[in-house]
Amino acid sequence: MANVLASPQARFQLLADAIVVLLGVLLAGVAASGMLLWNRRSPVWVGMAVLVIFRGLRMWMNAGRYVTRPAHIARGASMAAAGLLLLATAFVPFVWVRGMLIAAGAALALGSLAGTFLMLRAE
Repeated sequence: MANVLASPQARFQLLADAIVVLLGVLLAGVAASGMLLWNRRSPVWVGMAVLVIFRGLRMWMNAGRYVTRPAHIARGASMAAAGLLLLATAFVPFVWVRGMLIAAGAALALGSLAGTFLMLRAE
């Protein structure tokens, strides 16, 4: 464990993973509370969802370049899945949106936790 934290890149990755876990929990919490007060069909929402998908696929494709390949595949796949769920909320009935946002938040949080576990296990 001490070996992992010696690298600045690893510390930055742990911080980034913590932020993504908190973002996923926040998204799931907002969806669970029913406070869906934004326009899910706006160009900004669709653009943000496409950006999350793009970022997730990019992390997945560049998985061999960083800390560990399985960790980046887990992070990238979960981010791409969350982005697909966010994009799909613009096209489904409103009744489904709450569950889809909870699933997107869970995908972000669990994927980042899995990536952190795989990174710590590899070091």
